[in-house]
Amino acid sequence: MKKTKRSGFVLKSSAAALCLALVAFSCDQESNEEVVPALTTETTLDKYYTFLEEASGVGRGDIAYDKTTDQFTVSRDMIVDRNTIDQYIDTEESANGRTEQRMHNILLTNAQATNFKYYIQPALTQGWRDAVVGAIAQWNGVGGSKLRLVRVGTQAEANINVFVGAYDAANWVARATLPSGSGKGTLEINPRFNDMAANQKLFAMAHEMGHNIGFWHTDQTTGTIVPGTPATDPNSVMNSFVLPWNGFTNYDLVAVRYMYPAGSFTRTIQAENYSAMAGIKVEACTDSGGGSNIGAIETADWLAYNSINIPTSGTYRVEYRVASTNGGGRLSLDLNAGTTVLGAINIPSTGGWQTWTTVSHNVTINAGTYNVGIYAQAGGWNINWFRITKI
Repeated sequence: MKKTKRSGFVLKSSAAALCLALVAFSCDQESNEEVVPALTTETTLDKYYTFLEEASGVGRGDIAYDKTTDQFTVSRDMIVDRNTIDQYIDTEESANGRTEQRMHNILLTNAQATNFKYYIQPALTQGWRDAVVGAIAQWNGVGGSKLRLVRVGTQAEANINVFVGAYDAANWVARATLPSGSGKGTLEINPRFNDMAANQKLFAMAHEMGHNIGFWHTDQTTGTIVPGTPATDPNSVMNSFVLPWNGFTNYDLVAVRYMYPAGSFTRTIQAENYSAMAGIKVEACTDSGGGSNIGAIETADWLAYNSINIPTSGTYRVEYRVASTNGGGRLSLDLNAGTTVLGAINIPSTGGWQTWTTVSHNVTINAGTYNVGIYAQAGGWNINWFRITKI
């Protein structure tokens, strides 16, 4: 199916991904004239234009200022208020053009993340209503994350007001605000796309909710890169065009678990993001989300991951995403080049080198920052990622 470009509506303005910073992904509205408010000069506004140009990767001509709301609209998709930009200017990383998952430097508070409330306006068609409800269920189905979205019965109690805007001939499907200090925001739907396929509507709503909780677009040039996410992830829900819904990619899950980990600590590390290794190779992966995995693992091969911080002493569950045609493999987990061996686990047969399963064991780790190692006591297996969770 042909991709529906969202122009700027949600993805090309990645600034919508992090704290409900009221960075609503709003396509530039032709009616919003760029005006300079009283007591404000173009010179004063220049720093905001400059920031948004660097943040979004678009030219100044694709950025509009609305005096009545004191908000900027970028690429007809992302709405950012001026007060929010003031917070970003001192904290955002410089642009580098990479396309990993990116998050805002401000995220939902713990109280918001565990009870983030959506109100669905009655005017939504059944198709859009179903898409919103379905997207909430998809985000709530992400294991290893404390994120919980809920529907509420009144707009007053909601964090996000979901509504149908005025028909707009522009090519944006929906637009949404980023996290904000007030904890309030919007998700607006363009009725021009009421006849869009149900699976595309679901994708669009899941995407916009991603902005509400703090995701930028993957093709933006600002925001904090989420560790362990790849340079390309063509099916990510946070790309800047609408696809038929096919579930979150593996790296979507990596990102949300990193941003909103379950319990006191969860960290997922992609196997190919090693600091040092011996004897292995990186290869294409067909596990959920694609990307890469580590293969050709033989006995005595190893992988090391530097500067992994363990915040508190205690028991941790370590999960490994592995595949093996014949089984018989065994790995051990160690700290600081084998100085401390935490434990070992057998690798079962999964029936193929790209047939994946997750195995786990519990280990005891003292608080500190370590170089974490995976050692092949017996080879014959592949690994896609491993995850460390405090229990």
